[in-house]
Amino acid sequence: MCGGCRKSCGTYITGDGEGRPNPGFRYTGFDEMFSLKPLNTAQMFFVFILSGFIISQIWTEWNVTTSILNQVSGTILSPMQLAGTGFGNLLHGVIIFAAIPLIIWFLPFITGRLAGASIKLKEYFLNYGIVFIPIVAAGHLSKSLIKSILRIPYFEHLFGDLAGVRTAQGIIVGEISLGQIPVWLNLSLSIIITAVIVAGIWISFRLVRLMNQKMGLAGSGIAMYLIPVIYGSIFFFMIVIWRWF
Repeated sequence: MCGGCRKSCGTYITGDGEGRPNPGFRYTGFDEMFSLKPLNTAQMFFVFILSGFIISQIWTEWNVTTSILNQVSGTILSPMQLAGTGFGNLLHGVIIFAAIPLIIWFLPFITGRLAGASIKLKEYFLNYGIVFIPIVAAGHLSKSLIKSILRIPYFEHLFGDLAGVRTAQGIIVGEISLGQIPVWLNLSLSIIITAVIVAGIWISFRLVRLMNQKMGLAGSGIAMYLIPVIYGSIFFFMIVIWRWF
């Protein structure tokens, strides 16, 4: 038996019962997140990359914010004449998935240190990295809902062309006209994804309050609320302007 599985299983089922090495499913809900257990380094890097990835995933749903993302990277890459090249595309990914989230992650830390918070950088990343998770999760859920609903017009052509090649060609040449999403469904989508993002931001605010208590940060801990304010605003205002105006 794999020793790693045996050890991991002990977290859920103690002893040598017949349920081992497969402990089955265990519903934890938000219990583990609200236990405020610090992330390990691997988990922190995973959340960090996801925090940038989901910005790209949500913002590219609207052509206005897509152009903003392209403009940000283009402004940096154009002087180096790398736009459109393979290396330029790599740097574009680094800017979107690493540089932008790095700025977002650093701003609360720097503000907190200026306000007198005695917290080390690694301690901040591993502990307050948890605060990003609800908004990241809300972003992923919103993305899945957007993709699912907006693809409904394609469903009528699905079973007649499973590969989708003929349908795509028909759309390009104008032989196939896709139907419109019902107004009530489009409105429902707007309400749901707005509520999901708001819920993620609210949970993030609550985590900041609990984490500040755990870390013993009083006045200087207010700076940590910049995490849901800055990161949450990136999604909230984009969705509000895109879907409601």
